[in-house]
Amino acid sequence: MTRQLLSYDDLSLQRENCIFSINSVVLKTIQKLWGKGINQMTLMKQITTTMTLTLGLLLASTPTMAQSLREQWQRGLSGSKLSHYSGSLINSNSTLTVINFCRNGRYSYYREGSWTVPGQAGGASNNRINGRWNIQQQGNQIMLVYVTDREDRGFFPLYLQNNGRVNIGGTPFAIQQGGAGC
Repeated sequence: MTRQLLSYDDLSLQRENCIFSINSVVLKTIQKLWGKGINQMTLMKQITTTMTLTLGLLLASTPTMAQSLREQWQRGLSGSKLSHYSGSLINSNSTLTVINFCRNGRYSYYREGSWTVPGQAGGASNNRINGRWNIQQQGNQIMLVYVTDREDRGFFPLYLQNNGRVNIGGTPFAIQQGGAGC
């Protein structure tokens, strides 16, 4: 199951929808009370009460929209399995990279590759790295920060491509949320 992370535009649209809902309720209240000959002070009290109740209900019934982009990425990658495959029929080589982002802040990175030169030679290799991960934000750039179990440190820029793939340091990965198995 693939789920896209919310962008700033999505959050703005949700805020606008909430404001529109509040305005609709207030307008209906004004229209309802205006025709009954209620004085201005009573009308203002009714509008204030209606706005307060409506806003309270909206806040209580919708998820928090004030999450930062960093928090959205952290939550979106947590428990996810990311995969990238590349191969060539001409050169007869291929690589598979799988990264599991565990909910406890750990990760496992696995990469295997193989190559052949028809009629001459071939080979294969694999690499496994484990460590800790988190998400940081520097200005508008989201960064995947890692520390390996050998204490090697680094970071990669992170963004969501238009096709739904997660791009880590220039490499597009398919994401399977909840697929990390750790």
